[in-house]
Amino acid sequence: MPDMSPRENPGRRNVRPPGLCADVAEFSRVAIRDRWGLGLMAIAWVHLGTFLVCHAMYVGGDLRPMPYLGIWAVEMTVIVVLLRRMVTSNGRHTAPPLVGLLARVWVTFMILAFSVLSINNLSGMPPDWFKPVWCTLSTFGFAMTAWLVSRWFLVPAVQMSLTGMMMVRFPEHAYFIYGISWWIALHTVALALEKVRRKSIDRSKEESAKLYDLKRRSEVAEVAPLMSSRS
Repeated sequence: MPDMSPRENPGRRNVRPPGLCADVAEFSRVAIRDRWGLGLMAIAWVHLGTFLVCHAMYVGGDLRPMPYLGIWAVEMTVIVVLLRRMVTSNGRHTAPPLVGLLARVWVTFMILAFSVLSINNLSGMPPDWFKPVWCTLSTFGFAMTAWLVSRWFLVPAVQMSLTGMMMVRFPEHAYFIYGISWWIALHTVALALEKVRRKSIDRSKEESAKLYDLKRRSEVAEVAPLMSSRS
């Protein structure tokens, strides 16, 4: 995902309204400035650790729902703390307007994921049915993010769809596959943000160097007539 900022393209109709374009630009600027990439990396490791624990429990034969719910509750608490620190610096900054809309998309994902889990548990079906459905919901979340922010988010959307197929093919490793897939998706987005940030820093340094060079040339041009008149 090289760049999330909207760009004008005369040959392509912009489907975003002007207000949303401005929100996307502000969202991108803040994400790069505050190094959200590092926060996404931290979230990726928390998510991976959680699902590695779930995988170990599942392989060990522990199918009781409460331990899994407890682990996921702890994960959600940690992620909320990380997101608050990443987005608002613990309340010191105001979050970009687009954050609220994206939060609603992913909260909907969480509600549907819990609903699928509950239906699977109440129906008495084997505890493998709901896991691939999580990938379908993840595809929905990334696709909605793509329509709102950048079409590059369709890449992890497709990745999650393929992940669901792998989970159906290897159900005994579903937790492990899901955790690894999210780890890859979040790190891909995070590394792209860091790459854009480095380019922005390099561009700023080049502009500063050019301004300094122009200033020095201007000073030399002003001093040169005085030196020649003295001589």
